[in-house]
Amino acid sequence: MTNTEPTMENDESRTTESITEHLYEALRTQDEAEKHRHIRESLQLVESLEERK
Repeated sequence: MTNTEPTMENDESRTTESITEHLYEALRTQDEAEKHRHIRESLQLVESLEERK
């Protein structure tokens, strides 16, 4: 029997993946407003990781 509840490590890994995806999209897009949105969302995710520690 396995535990399917997310662990803190899994949650941190998913958050890190989300940060990476947002930063990748910020680099990819030509729209300045979209770039700024992705960067803001990345920063918010980084702050949430720091708060957990």
